[in-house]
Amino acid sequence: MTVFIFNRKFMTSILPLFVQRLATTIPYAVLFAFPVDGSTSRENTRIHIWVVAAVIELFGPFLWVPAQLILLRKVGNAHRTALINPAFLLESDIEHMAERTGALYVFALGVVAVSFLFTMKNSGADSVVGVMILALLIGYNLNHIYFRSEAGSHYKHALRRAWYTGILWTFFHYPLVIATLSLGAIMSPMINIRFSAAEQIVPVETLHSDYKNIYFGSLGVCYLCFAALKILHQEHPDQTPDKTKQPDNKLSDNSRGDSGGGGTEIAESKQLIKKKKHKRNKVPNLSHNTRIALVAALTCLIFAVGFGVSEKYWSVDSMFGFGAAVTSFSVFMMECMDDYFFFS
Repeated sequence: MTVFIFNRKFMTSILPLFVQRLATTIPYAVLFAFPVDGSTSRENTRIHIWVVAAVIELFGPFLWVPAQLILLRKVGNAHRTALINPAFLLESDIEHMAERTGALYVFALGVVAVSFLFTMKNSGADSVVGVMILALLIGYNLNHIYFRSEAGSHYKHALRRAWYTGILWTFFHYPLVIATLSLGAIMSPMINIRFSAAEQIVPVETLHSDYKNIYFGSLGVCYLCFAALKILHQEHPDQTPDKTKQPDNKLSDNSRGDSGGGGTEIAESKQLIKKKKHKRNKVPNLSHNTRIALVAALTCLIFAVGFGVSEKYWSVDSMFGFGAAVTSFSVFMMECMDDYFFFS
Protein backbone atom coordinates (compact mmCIF):
# COMPACT_ATOMS: atom_id res chain seq x y z
CA MET A 1 0.00 0.00 0.00
CA THR A 2 2.89 2.36 0.73
CA VAL A 3 4.28 1.84 -2.76
CA PHE A 4 0.84 2.39 -4.27
CA ILE A 5 0.38 5.72 -2.49
CA PHE A 6 3.85 7.29 -2.59
CA ASN A 7 5.41 5.90 -5.77
CA ARG A 8 3.35 6.75 -8.83
CA LYS A 9 5.70 4.80 -11.09
CA PHE A 10 4.29 1.47 -9.85
CA MET A 11 0.68 2.52 -9.27
CA THR A 12 -0.70 1.06 -12.50
CA SER A 13 1.15 -2.25 -12.28
CA ILE A 14 0.14 -3.02 -8.69
CA LEU A 15 -3.44 -1.71 -8.94
CA PRO A 16 -4.99 -5.22 -9.32
CA LEU A 17 -2.91 -6.51 -6.40
CA PHE A 18 -3.93 -3.49 -4.30
CA VAL A 19 -7.62 -4.13 -5.04
CA GLN A 20 -7.24 -7.81 -4.16
CA ARG A 21 -5.55 -7.01 -0.83
CA LEU A 22 -8.20 -4.43 -0.04
CA ALA A 23 -11.00 -6.92 -0.77
CA THR A 24 -9.29 -9.44 1.49
CA THR A 25 -9.16 -7.06 4.47
CA ILE A 26 -12.83 -6.02 4.24
CA PRO A 27 -14.25 -9.24 5.83
CA TYR A 28 -11.73 -8.99 8.67
CA ALA A 29 -12.83 -5.40 9.30
CA VAL A 30 -16.47 -6.53 9.35
CA LEU A 31 -15.62 -8.89 12.24
CA PHE A 32 -15.28 -5.86 14.52
CA ALA A 33 -19.01 -5.25 14.06
CA PHE A 34 -19.75 -8.72 15.45
CA PRO A 35 -17.78 -9.07 18.69
CA VAL A 36 -17.89 -12.32 20.63
CA ASP A 37 -20.83 -12.34 23.08
CA GLY A 38 -21.10 -16.06 23.83
CA SER A 39 -24.23 -16.68 21.75
CA THR A 40 -24.40 -19.45 19.15
CA SER A 41 -25.84 -17.23 16.43
CA ARG A 42 -23.06 -14.68 16.82
CA GLU A 43 -20.43 -17.42 16.69
CA ASN A 44 -21.96 -18.83 13.49
CA THR A 45 -21.96 -15.37 11.92
CA ARG A 46 -18.29 -14.90 12.70
CA ILE A 47 -17.47 -18.34 11.25
CA HIS A 48 -19.25 -17.44 8.00
CA ILE A 49 -17.32 -14.18 7.75
CA TRP A 50 -14.04 -16.04 8.34
CA VAL A 51 -14.94 -18.49 5.56
CA VAL A 52 -15.67 -15.64 3.12
CA ALA A 53 -12.35 -13.98 3.97
CA ALA A 54 -10.46 -17.24 3.51
CA VAL A 55 -12.09 -17.92 0.13
CA ILE A 56 -11.28 -14.41 -1.13
CA GLU A 57 -7.68 -14.73 -0.01
CA LEU A 58 -7.35 -18.24 -1.44
CA PHE A 59 -8.67 -17.48 -4.91
CA GLY A 60 -7.44 -13.90 -5.05
CA PRO A 61 -4.31 -14.67 -7.12
CA PHE A 62 -6.46 -16.38 -9.77
CA LEU A 63 -8.50 -13.16 -10.10
CA TRP A 64 -5.46 -10.90 -10.09
CA VAL A 65 -4.03 -12.16 -13.40
CA PRO A 66 -7.34 -11.89 -15.36
CA ALA A 67 -7.71 -8.38 -13.95
CA GLN A 68 -4.33 -7.45 -15.43
CA LEU A 69 -5.34 -8.91 -18.80
CA ILE A 70 -8.54 -6.86 -18.76
CA LEU A 71 -6.58 -3.72 -17.95
CA LEU A 72 -4.27 -4.38 -20.90
CA ARG A 73 -7.27 -4.27 -23.23
CA LYS A 74 -8.99 -1.26 -21.68
CA VAL A 75 -6.21 1.17 -20.81
CA GLY A 76 -4.25 3.38 -23.17
CA ASN A 77 -0.75 2.94 -24.50
CA ALA A 78 0.87 4.75 -21.57
CA HIS A 79 -0.82 2.54 -18.98
CA ARG A 80 -0.23 -0.55 -21.12
CA THR A 81 3.49 0.20 -21.05
CA ALA A 82 3.34 0.48 -17.27
CA LEU A 83 1.76 -2.98 -17.06
CA ILE A 84 4.24 -4.69 -19.41
CA ASN A 85 7.53 -2.81 -19.13
CA PRO A 86 9.75 -4.41 -16.44
CA ALA A 87 10.95 -0.95 -15.45
CA PHE A 88 7.45 -0.25 -14.06
CA LEU A 89 7.01 -3.61 -12.29
CA LEU A 90 8.01 -4.50 -8.75
CA GLU A 91 10.63 -7.20 -8.48
CA SER A 92 9.83 -10.39 -6.58
CA ASP A 93 12.50 -12.43 -4.80
CA ILE A 94 11.66 -16.00 -5.80
CA GLU A 95 14.23 -17.59 -3.49
CA HIS A 96 12.90 -15.61 -0.55
CA MET A 97 9.31 -16.56 -1.34
CA ALA A 98 10.20 -20.27 -1.64
CA GLU A 99 12.05 -20.16 1.68
CA ARG A 100 9.18 -18.43 3.48
CA THR A 101 6.67 -20.91 2.07
CA GLY A 102 8.87 -23.79 3.19
CA ALA A 103 9.09 -22.22 6.64
CA LEU A 104 5.28 -22.13 6.76
CA TYR A 105 5.22 -25.87 6.14
CA VAL A 106 7.78 -26.39 8.92
CA PHE A 107 5.47 -24.54 11.32
CA ALA A 108 2.63 -26.86 10.29
CA LEU A 109 4.85 -29.86 10.96
CA GLY A 110 5.35 -28.54 14.47
CA VAL A 111 1.76 -29.58 15.21
CA VAL A 112 2.71 -33.16 14.34
CA ALA A 113 5.80 -32.93 16.52
CA VAL A 114 3.88 -31.79 19.59
CA SER A 115 0.78 -33.95 19.01
CA PHE A 116 1.82 -36.38 21.74
CA LEU A 117 2.30 -33.68 24.39
CA PHE A 118 -0.77 -34.21 26.52
CA THR A 119 -1.48 -34.21 30.25
CA MET A 120 -0.64 -37.50 31.91
CA LYS A 121 1.38 -38.95 34.76
CA ASN A 122 5.08 -39.44 34.17
CA SER A 123 4.73 -43.13 34.95
CA GLY A 124 2.29 -43.54 32.06
CA ALA A 125 4.67 -42.41 29.35
CA ASP A 126 6.04 -45.92 28.88
CA SER A 127 2.66 -47.21 27.76
CA VAL A 128 2.54 -44.99 24.65
CA VAL A 129 6.23 -44.42 23.94
CA GLY A 130 6.05 -46.58 20.80
CA VAL A 131 3.13 -44.61 19.37
CA MET A 132 4.87 -41.34 20.21
CA ILE A 133 7.97 -42.46 18.32
CA LEU A 134 5.84 -43.40 15.29
CA ALA A 135 4.15 -39.98 15.36
CA LEU A 136 7.51 -38.24 15.48
CA LEU A 137 8.80 -40.48 12.67
CA ILE A 138 5.85 -39.55 10.45
CA GLY A 139 6.52 -35.85 10.99
CA TYR A 140 10.23 -36.24 10.25
CA ASN A 141 9.56 -38.23 7.09
CA LEU A 142 7.05 -35.69 5.78
CA ASN A 143 9.59 -32.92 6.38
CA HIS A 144 12.26 -34.96 4.56
CA ILE A 145 9.99 -35.70 1.59
CA TYR A 146 8.99 -32.06 1.17
CA PHE A 147 12.46 -30.54 1.27
CA ARG A 148 14.00 -33.41 -0.72
CA SER A 149 11.51 -32.68 -3.46
CA GLU A 150 11.78 -28.90 -3.35
CA ALA A 151 15.57 -28.78 -3.06
CA GLY A 152 16.29 -30.69 -6.28
CA SER A 153 18.85 -29.22 -8.69
CA HIS A 154 17.59 -30.66 -11.99
CA TYR A 155 14.45 -28.63 -12.50
CA LYS A 156 13.24 -25.11 -13.15
CA HIS A 157 11.26 -23.94 -10.14
CA ALA A 158 7.54 -23.48 -10.68
CA LEU A 159 7.83 -19.83 -9.66
CA ARG A 160 10.21 -19.26 -12.58
CA ARG A 161 8.55 -21.56 -15.10
CA ALA A 162 5.38 -19.55 -15.84
CA TRP A 163 2.92 -17.26 -14.12
CA TYR A 164 0.27 -19.99 -13.78
CA THR A 165 2.69 -22.57 -12.37
CA GLY A 166 3.78 -20.04 -9.76
CA ILE A 167 0.18 -19.40 -8.73
CA LEU A 168 -0.59 -23.13 -8.63
CA TRP A 169 2.58 -23.80 -6.63
CA THR A 170 1.40 -21.30 -4.02
CA PHE A 171 -2.17 -22.59 -4.21
CA PHE A 172 -1.23 -26.25 -3.52
CA HIS A 173 0.59 -25.22 -0.36
CA TYR A 174 -2.78 -24.31 1.19
CA PRO A 175 -4.21 -27.88 1.18
CA LEU A 176 -0.75 -29.22 2.04
CA VAL A 177 -0.48 -27.07 5.16
CA ILE A 178 -4.13 -27.71 6.11
CA ALA A 179 -3.71 -31.48 5.69
CA THR A 180 -0.52 -31.44 7.78
CA LEU A 181 -2.24 -29.42 10.52
CA SER A 182 -5.23 -31.77 10.58
CA LEU A 183 -2.90 -34.77 10.65
CA GLY A 184 -1.12 -33.45 13.71
CA ALA A 185 -4.37 -32.35 15.35
CA ILE A 186 -5.98 -35.79 14.99
CA MET A 187 -2.89 -37.55 16.34
CA SER A 188 -3.35 -36.00 19.77
CA PRO A 189 -6.77 -37.57 20.59
CA MET A 190 -5.66 -40.84 19.01
CA ILE A 191 -2.67 -41.00 21.37
CA ASN A 192 -5.03 -40.17 24.25
CA ILE A 193 -7.15 -43.17 23.23
CA ARG A 194 -4.08 -45.37 23.21
CA PHE A 195 -3.03 -44.05 26.63
CA SER A 196 -6.49 -44.62 28.13
CA ALA A 197 -6.54 -48.18 26.88
CA ALA A 198 -3.03 -48.91 28.17
CA GLU A 199 -3.71 -47.45 31.61
CA GLN A 200 -7.23 -48.98 31.74
CA ILE A 201 -8.83 -45.63 32.39
CA VAL A 202 -12.63 -45.85 32.65
CA PRO A 203 -14.48 -45.00 30.52
CA VAL A 204 -12.22 -46.03 27.66
CA GLU A 205 -12.68 -43.87 24.56
CA THR A 206 -13.03 -45.83 21.34
CA LEU A 207 -11.52 -45.13 17.93
CA HIS A 208 -14.24 -43.45 15.87
CA SER A 209 -14.55 -43.60 12.10
CA ASP A 210 -14.05 -39.82 11.94
CA TYR A 211 -10.59 -40.19 13.44
CA LYS A 212 -9.67 -42.81 10.86
CA ASN A 213 -11.04 -40.80 7.93
CA ILE A 214 -9.31 -37.58 9.00
CA TYR A 215 -6.01 -39.39 9.59
CA PHE A 216 -5.85 -41.23 6.26
CA GLY A 217 -7.45 -38.37 4.35
CA SER A 218 -4.86 -35.90 5.65
CA LEU A 219 -1.98 -38.24 4.86
CA GLY A 220 -3.31 -38.89 1.35
CA VAL A 221 -3.78 -35.18 0.64
CA CYS A 222 -0.18 -34.55 1.74
CA TYR A 223 1.11 -37.06 -0.80
CA LEU A 224 -1.22 -35.71 -3.47
CA CYS A 225 0.14 -32.20 -2.92
CA PHE A 226 3.72 -33.50 -3.00
CA ALA A 227 3.02 -34.97 -6.44
CA ALA A 228 1.33 -31.79 -7.67
CA LEU A 229 4.26 -29.63 -6.55
CA LYS A 230 6.68 -31.96 -8.32
CA ILE A 231 4.66 -31.85 -11.55
CA LEU A 232 4.70 -28.05 -11.56
CA HIS A 233 8.51 -27.97 -11.65
CA GLN A 234 10.33 -28.46 -14.93
CA GLU A 235 13.68 -30.10 -15.47
CA HIS A 236 16.41 -28.33 -17.43
CA PRO A 237 17.22 -30.51 -20.44
CA ASP A 238 20.54 -28.75 -20.98
CA GLN A 239 21.61 -29.39 -17.36
CA THR A 240 20.41 -32.98 -17.09
CA PRO A 241 23.38 -35.29 -17.62
CA ASP A 242 23.15 -38.10 -20.15
CA LYS A 243 23.50 -41.02 -17.76
CA THR A 244 23.24 -43.64 -20.51
CA LYS A 245 26.32 -42.39 -22.33
CA GLN A 246 29.47 -44.27 -21.45
CA PRO A 247 32.65 -42.27 -20.88
CA ASP A 248 35.07 -42.05 -23.74
CA ASN A 249 38.20 -43.95 -22.68
CA LYS A 250 40.24 -43.27 -25.82
CA LEU A 251 43.45 -41.31 -25.44
CA SER A 252 44.15 -38.31 -27.56
CA ASP A 253 47.05 -38.10 -29.94
CA ASN A 254 48.91 -35.73 -27.62
CA SER A 255 48.78 -38.28 -24.81
CA ARG A 256 50.75 -40.92 -26.69
CA GLY A 257 54.15 -39.39 -26.04
CA ASP A 258 54.49 -37.28 -29.18
CA SER A 259 55.62 -34.28 -27.14
CA GLY A 260 58.23 -33.87 -24.49
CA GLY A 261 55.73 -34.22 -21.64
CA GLY A 262 54.03 -37.24 -23.17
CA GLY A 263 54.84 -39.56 -20.26
CA THR A 264 53.13 -37.29 -17.75
CA GLU A 265 50.08 -36.88 -20.00
CA ILE A 266 49.78 -40.65 -20.44
CA ALA A 267 49.92 -41.19 -16.67
CA GLU A 268 47.29 -38.52 -16.07
CA SER A 269 45.05 -39.98 -18.77
CA LYS A 270 45.34 -43.49 -17.33
CA GLN A 271 44.53 -42.16 -13.87
CA LEU A 272 41.48 -40.34 -15.26
CA ILE A 273 40.31 -43.51 -17.03
CA LYS A 274 40.72 -45.49 -13.81
CA LYS A 275 38.58 -43.00 -11.92
CA LYS A 276 35.87 -43.17 -14.59
CA LYS A 277 35.83 -46.96 -14.43
CA HIS A 278 35.31 -46.92 -10.68
CA LYS A 279 32.59 -44.30 -10.92
CA ARG A 280 29.08 -45.67 -10.46
CA ASN A 281 27.06 -45.54 -13.65
CA LYS A 282 23.54 -44.50 -12.75
CA VAL A 283 20.48 -45.84 -14.48
CA PRO A 284 18.46 -43.15 -16.28
CA ASN A 285 15.73 -41.53 -14.23
CA LEU A 286 12.16 -42.66 -14.71
CA SER A 287 10.10 -40.79 -17.24
CA HIS A 288 7.73 -38.05 -16.20
CA ASN A 289 4.66 -40.23 -16.79
CA THR A 290 6.12 -43.06 -14.73
CA ARG A 291 6.75 -40.73 -11.82
CA ILE A 292 3.14 -39.57 -11.95
CA ALA A 293 1.97 -43.19 -12.03
CA LEU A 294 4.08 -44.05 -8.98
CA VAL A 295 2.85 -41.19 -6.83
CA ALA A 296 -0.74 -41.82 -7.96
CA ALA A 297 -0.43 -45.48 -6.99
CA LEU A 298 0.96 -44.59 -3.56
CA THR A 299 -1.74 -41.98 -2.98
CA CYS A 300 -4.47 -44.40 -4.07
CA LEU A 301 -3.01 -47.00 -1.69
CA ILE A 302 -3.38 -44.61 1.25
CA PHE A 303 -6.96 -43.69 0.33
CA ALA A 304 -7.98 -47.28 -0.47
CA VAL A 305 -6.54 -48.80 2.69
CA GLY A 306 -7.71 -45.94 4.88
CA PHE A 307 -11.28 -45.58 3.64
CA GLY A 308 -11.80 -49.16 2.44
CA VAL A 309 -11.04 -50.91 5.72
CA SER A 310 -13.52 -50.46 8.57
CA GLU A 311 -12.41 -48.81 11.79
CA LYS A 312 -13.06 -51.99 13.77
CA TYR A 313 -10.04 -53.55 12.05
CA TRP A 314 -7.81 -50.61 12.88
CA SER A 315 -6.05 -49.65 16.08
CA VAL A 316 -4.01 -46.59 16.94
CA ASP A 317 -0.82 -48.65 16.75
CA SER A 318 -1.64 -50.09 13.33
CA MET A 319 -2.68 -46.71 11.88
CA PHE A 320 0.46 -45.00 13.09
CA GLY A 321 2.53 -47.97 11.95
CA PHE A 322 1.02 -47.81 8.47
CA GLY A 323 1.73 -44.07 8.19
CA ALA A 324 5.29 -44.51 9.43
CA ALA A 325 5.84 -47.42 7.02
CA VAL A 326 4.59 -45.51 3.96
CA THR A 327 6.56 -42.36 4.73
CA SER A 328 9.70 -44.31 5.66
CA PHE A 329 9.42 -46.27 2.41
CA SER A 330 9.29 -42.98 0.52
CA VAL A 331 12.39 -41.69 2.28
CA PHE A 332 14.20 -44.98 1.65
CA MET A 333 13.38 -44.84 -2.05
CA MET A 334 14.57 -41.25 -2.28
CA GLU A 335 17.88 -41.83 -0.56
CA CYS A 336 18.81 -45.36 -1.64
CA MET A 337 17.13 -45.64 -5.04
CA ASP A 338 16.85 -42.01 -6.08
CA ASP A 339 17.20 -42.87 -9.75
CA TYR A 340 14.00 -44.88 -9.63
CA PHE A 341 11.75 -42.68 -7.51
CA PHE A 342 9.45 -39.89 -8.57
CA PHE A 343 10.65 -37.33 -5.99
CA SER A 344 14.30 -37.34 -7.08
